[in-house]
Amino acid sequence: PFPEPHYRGSVEIDRKSRGDGLHHHGQDGFMLFGVGSNQSDVVQLPNYISSVNIQDHGYYGWLNLSRTFIGDSTSDPSFLPMNKSRSLGMIGHGDDTYWNPGFLIDFRVNQDSYPDQDSILLDIHKKVKATDDLYLSLYCVARSKGEKFAVRVMDLESLDVVAPTLMISDYEGGVWFTVRYNQSLRLRVMGIYGVHISALGFSRPTTGESSDFLSRG
Repeated sequence: PFPEPHYRGSVEIDRKSRGDGLHHHGQDGFMLFGVGSNQSDVVQLPNYISSVNIQDHGYYGWLNLSRTFIGDSTSDPSFLPMNKSRSLGMIGHGDDTYWNPGFLIDFRVNQDSYPDQDSILLDIHKKVKATDDLYLSLYCVARSKGEKFAVRVMDLESLDVVAPTLMISDYEGGVWFTVRYNQSLRLRVMGIYGVHISALGFSRPTTGESSDFLSRG
């Protein structure tokens, strides 16, 4: 038999908090797709993230993902809280996964936010301390009942898989996918029957919080 896999990172699924989960999963910063003027993104990155790069990979090669504004609501709990109302936008595509099999999201950790450490930006081959874990979250709302996708979590430098690959379905009401890791990341989001992402959230563990995540779907 194969040995049990051992990962440096961990993942968690949150189906309960829905749009209001932005207050928790995005307490340090966020990217909200397509909800700004002219379907622009609303971006507030924390100082420990130096860049976020998103690319769509399909039949025609690497493409920029277009933004779609879904609308505003005063009561839909899957929409994200925005000032006095709720809004929802997204990136992604439907079930035409033959042409659009998935996309990549790269997170680079900014070493300037860790002045007490002896390393610099990960993208020049230095690493931050393993004790400085971060939470990186995706918020997803399906546009149709059959949507299903998987997320492969990779170290951005080595491209090693560093957390379990989870398949996510039944998320019309909204779901948060969160990775806990201590270095820059690449998330490969693989559409099986479509995939849509509305927000990215950034946060850090609270003092005394366990380093063990539950991997649950």
